[in-house]
Amino acid sequence: MIVQVIIFSFFCQALLHASVACQRKLIVDWVSAGDLEDITAQEAPDVYKAAWDLLKGADGVLVPGGTEFNSETTNPCVIFMPEGSKTHMGGTMRLGSRRTYFKVTDCKSAKLYGNVDFVDEQHRHRYEVNPNMISQLENAGLSFVGRDETGRRMKIVELPSHSYFVGVQFHPEFKSRPGKPSALFLGLIAAACGNLETALHDNGHVRKAVTSGKSNGHSMVKTHKNENGGPIKSSNGSVNGVYSNGNGNGNGVHLEGSW
Repeated sequence: MIVQVIIFSFFCQALLHASVACQRKLIVDWVSAGDLEDITAQEAPDVYKAAWDLLKGADGVLVPGGTEFNSETTNPCVIFMPEGSKTHMGGTMRLGSRRTYFKVTDCKSAKLYGNVDFVDEQHRHRYEVNPNMISQLENAGLSFVGRDETGRRMKIVELPSHSYFVGVQFHPEFKSRPGKPSALFLGLIAAACGNLETALHDNGHVRKAVTSGKSNGHSMVKTHKNENGGPIKSSNGSVNGVYSNGNGNGNGVHLEGSW
């Protein structure tokens, strides 16, 4: 549990770094994944409605990851890595800095990273996208724009039809620093601010691009919870997302810009 708390702290810091760079006020609300389930609608309809209202009204949504999938499914989209044990959790994780190669150059992720051929990011996972389902997933509209050196391990996925829907196998938040935010977190905040296109056309120089817009100069994080830990407020705006397939519990982060 201590490890998970530390990881979630990295997420919040990365969001703050990006918001400061964009000169935007950041409000973070944690939404329990369980509050979004159908069973909650039956047992606690008020909590269910509040959670969904908050999620639908968010300017941006970040899902830290999780393993809430059906382990008994006959068509698994997510599987244990071949080199990992399917029964023993210890010592089976893919750890450390790993290289991701962009296979699609005309994509949001590549542009945010500055149109480079590859990026090195920190990994901490034991699951991966099922290679046997890549064609089916891409035919459905997803685009796996970043892969490992073999081309068989998926690292970055985008939904081109969405304004900003990016999923990564690694942890971009680990390299985020004050004054040097993670490119993908900057993309999320820029999308929430309505400045993503400007940032993309600036070849990854997101901070310069998005700070040229209207701003109230605030940069801070506020967290809100009601008495039972659920969400208490919502905002208007489109939902944009960054999804990191780490080892978290599947909670979501609600973002609000102030401009």
